[in-house]
Amino acid sequence: MPTISVIIPSYQHAATVGACLDSVLGQTRKADEIIVVNDGSTDGTEAALAPYLDQITLITQENQGGNAARNRGFDASRGDLVIFCDADVVMRSDMLATMEAALTAHPEASYAYCGFRFGWKKFSSFAFDAELMRRMNFVHTTSLIRRDHFPKFDPMIRRFQDWDVWLTMLEAGHVGTFVD
Repeated sequence: MPTISVIIPSYQHAATVGACLDSVLGQTRKADEIIVVNDGSTDGTEAALAPYLDQITLITQENQGGNAARNRGFDASRGDLVIFCDADVVMRSDMLATMEAALTAHPEASYAYCGFRFGWKKFSSFAFDAELMRRMNFVHTTSLIRRDHFPKFDPMIRRFQDWDVWLTMLEAGHVGTFVD
């Protein structure tokens, strides 16, 4: 069975990082490691993380931006599969199991992705389409990725960093698989 690393970049998310971690720890398929990168938070994030210190690896750095924090977490991780989960994301309890099953069923896929909710609004996604991916981003950052296919985030990009990753992977011949 492949190992899974969950990487949580956090900047000023003291109010939400606990719920995020509770959802990761409550997965039906447990993560093999959980890495939180505190990217220079000054809002009490370290105190919010204190109850979880025996269940996570905490990396603290000066503020360098989300992409640098994601890459730092990736560099520290060991999982065969990695998932980046922003500190304000709450995962469905079967998310890791469902995405891992999708990658097992589709060995040609480099990552598994799904739709998501932002507040009350649901953002649906659909089956992977390379031509559509070149025109619009329909894959959320919180996707389960095969480690050896991941190109890292460009630390200079401040927006659409996930789309840049998917396009870079597509250029290398790596595609995704949709999980409903």
